[in-house]
Amino acid sequence: MCFETARSLRRENRSQPAHLFVSATEAPHRRRLRESLSGLPKSALVKKLREFNGAPVEVLQNDELLDLMLPTIRADFELCETYEYHPESPLDCPITIYGGIEDHEVESEKLTAWSQMTVGACEIRMFPGGHFYINSSRATFLQIFAGDLLRLCL
Repeated sequence: MCFETARSLRRENRSQPAHLFVSATEAPHRRRLRESLSGLPKSALVKKLREFNGAPVEVLQNDELLDLMLPTIRADFELCETYEYHPESPLDCPITIYGGIEDHEVESEKLTAWSQMTVGACEIRMFPGGHFYINSSRATFLQIFAGDLLRLCL
């Protein structure tokens, strides 16, 4: 969404972002739909969320909380499943890409392809963990991300 927002701002001749930050997602021109998750029955979707290790077990075992969260999760999956990339010239702003070293869904070469989406600098930062590396490497990630943000202010 941030990538398409930046491109939309450029098309409208509006102020563009100074920097783009993306996490654990392959470059838009390289996206491949593996399977549709947004329409899965509740039990199958919860099973997938367990496999992704992206939500605490306590949440996945709480039906009330799941009923509140699943519409948003489904909408997120649907957005990813229906996205269509349309070629345009690369962005001018730098891009920093974060990923998990053990992420088998979005390996580092898929992250590297983001460099084709900008004429600016492109930096990839990898952290221990899988697709939801932010859960296992939270302190390290937040420290590095804070440093990345501070550099923008200098």
